[in-house]
Amino acid sequence: MRHLKKTIALITAFAIIIVVVIITFQCINKRSDVKRIELKQVRNELKEYQFSSHENLIFDCKIQNANIGSVYKYKLHDHSSDTAGDIEKQNAYNLWQVLLNNKTIQPEYSQDSSNCWFVRAEKPYSYGAYYCGGSFGASLWTWKYDENTDINETTVYKSFRGCDDFNGQQYRVGGEDYKLTDAVKFCEEFIEKNLKQYFNKDEELKLINVYVIENKIFDKYTYVFRYSHLIDGVAVDDCDSMDLENEYTRGSYLQIVLAGKNKIYSIENPCYQSSFDDKEQIDELVPLSEAEKILSNQLASQKRYTVTECELKYVCRTTAKVEERYYEPMWCFTLEQYPGQSLSFKRNLTAYVNAITGKVFLYDMSLGQLSEL
Repeated sequence: MRHLKKTIALITAFAIIIVVVIITFQCINKRSDVKRIELKQVRNELKEYQFSSHENLIFDCKIQNANIGSVYKYKLHDHSSDTAGDIEKQNAYNLWQVLLNNKTIQPEYSQDSSNCWFVRAEKPYSYGAYYCGGSFGASLWTWKYDENTDINETTVYKSFRGCDDFNGQQYRVGGEDYKLTDAVKFCEEFIEKNLKQYFNKDEELKLINVYVIENKIFDKYTYVFRYSHLIDGVAVDDCDSMDLENEYTRGSYLQIVLAGKNKIYSIENPCYQSSFDDKEQIDELVPLSEAEKILSNQLASQKRYTVTECELKYVCRTTAKVEERYYEPMWCFTLEQYPGQSLSFKRNLTAYVNAITGKVFLYDMSLGQLSEL
């Protein structure tokens, strides 16, 4: 009897192992069967693209980048151990001076870290900073304010997508009525004249978001413009909330804040890549039609999401501890837009479908939380 029980137990254990192997094999096959087509076919599909109907997905947007060029998987260059030199120092000064426009003021120079030069002045408070790798920032503070007023206490009064029509939109900025179309034109001219030299040669910038924020420091409203970096027609993802203990997405963008008519309060260009260590050309991608199906199948069927933005982007999914980071092409679906708070104007729930592997994950910027589906 004892031998019979032992035999049954062994047979049961063996059967369980076989089932696990079969399920694993099926999962591997399912993942390898993800539909991929040639890049030319992907481009053709995007022409006059119409989203499909799904029980849990509603599309309130149009595809943004139908003119996709070559697509790559990029290996990012790590500049953390680089030492900033004369070029970074001069760039920091130039960024500070283009906002201040007063060469009689003598700034203070410092290296906040070995790979960054800072240029500062106290009256008026202003700074320029330039990092190895091309990240930079600058700000000019010339507004009177109460010491008890916190610049972080901002409210997003209204937001627009870069593809929206701004005609007729006008708000009081710095005490003056300022047409949004005029502000957009000013920023475009400023970028072309003063910032273009800091970006990669063949790179383009695309306006993706406009925020009208309310803060009493700036006499009613402030305009915030966010631009994405386009590499051969494909935008770099701008989701930039970081959880240094867990996985996060490393977003990059150009952001300009206007706190007066044709007056810049700050410029920010974080996590920029002026060079890559390597790139692998991708000839086949998961098409958007397939990415739709994959996402719909992975999301909960009982909940309905409204997609307000959909685009192929380069996404860097990483952690603070890894030594190698990559940009991979992914279909990005904005599922939720949370109210902006503090200086975090953009707080989205985004679904990513890897256009190479078909894998899906969600990134919630309000929580800084990345979850695999």
